[in-house]
Amino acid sequence: MQNYTTITNPIPLLEQLEQLIPQLQDSYALPIEAIGNSSIGDHIRHMIEFYQCLWQAVEQKSLVDYESRQRNQELALIPEVALAELHRLKEILSQEIEDIPLLVQGVQSSLGRELQYAFDHAVHHCALIKAGLFVLQKKHLVADDFGVSPSTIRYRKSQLLFT
Repeated sequence: MQNYTTITNPIPLLEQLEQLIPQLQDSYALPIEAIGNSSIGDHIRHMIEFYQCLWQAVEQKSLVDYESRQRNQELALIPEVALAELHRLKEILSQEIEDIPLLVQGVQSSLGRELQYAFDHAVHHCALIKAGLFVLQKKHLVADDFGVSPSTIRYRKSQLLFT
């Protein structure tokens, strides 16, 4: 059973996104040049769809293919749609999950490994969102460690103990 002792628990990250989205009503879907003319909503859609793609493969006992995501533009354009899906994903990921073998685009993997990949991928996109928030002068809407890997946070904290 997956209990998030060996992989990073994604729930706090999803909760951070749930808290951020309502504060971005005016800029959620606004293209930002500094992040490739994508919007914060585009990055949230992308993160959601990685988790959706993974979970769909688990439910259907099929191949995981991250390249065949739906690319549902409603997730990128309508904050309420993204919020509803984040809530659904939190419910799924809050359950005890058995770590099963998976085939990912032809490569042997496991659900635990892919959950960690989805989390790490999401952290990367949160860093891009943070850069977008900086451009929009809204960086104050997220914590300083938003978009920073938990291992980096732990390392930085350990260095403070030695200075």
